[in-house]
Amino acid sequence: MEVIKNLDSVLRSFERGYDLYQSGVRDLDFEWFGCDRNGRLAIFATGVQLDAAPQIIDCREEYLAAVRWILALPARGQSVPSQPGLWFDYGSRGLCGYDVPQPRLGLSIYEREYLPSIPLGLDESSGQVRAYFERVRLDSDFFEDLLVVADPSQDELAKK
Repeated sequence: MEVIKNLDSVLRSFERGYDLYQSGVRDLDFEWFGCDRNGRLAIFATGVQLDAAPQIIDCREEYLAAVRWILALPARGQSVPSQPGLWFDYGSRGLCGYDVPQPRLGLSIYEREYLPSIPLGLDESSGQVRAYFERVRLDSDFFEDLLVVADPSQDELAKK
C-alpha cells in the first residue's frame, strides 16, 4: 500500500486550495471530486482556466472529509492506463481521473485521463463524505471520454 509522507502537509495543501478557490482565485490547479449518475467517484483538476462544479462552494468541511477519506483508502486495483507519474494514484483507489480541460462556450469540458480497474462507489462512503458526494452528483457517466461540467447559469449554452 502506498503511504503518503507528510500527510498533514498534503491535507493543508488541499485546505489552502479549497479556501483560495472559494474566495474567487481561479489561476490555480484545483482538485475537486464528484459523483456520477451511477454513483461512481472521480477526481477533476481545473487547470488554471476552468471552474469546478458550482456545488462545491460552501461545503468546506464535507470536501475536506472526502479528501481525508480518499487519501486513506488502500489500493484496490490499477489505473487504466497506468499513471506512474501521479503523486498519488487515485485510479488505484477506484476514482476516475479527469484533467486537460478545454474551455469552450462557457462550458467546462474535461477529458478523461484514466479509469479505475475497480471503481469506487458512493455506497462505500458515509457521513460527511457521502453528503459531499451527494451534493456534487453530476448528471454524467464517468466512463465517457469527455465530460461537460456546466455552470447552471450557462444552461442555455449547454443546450446549443
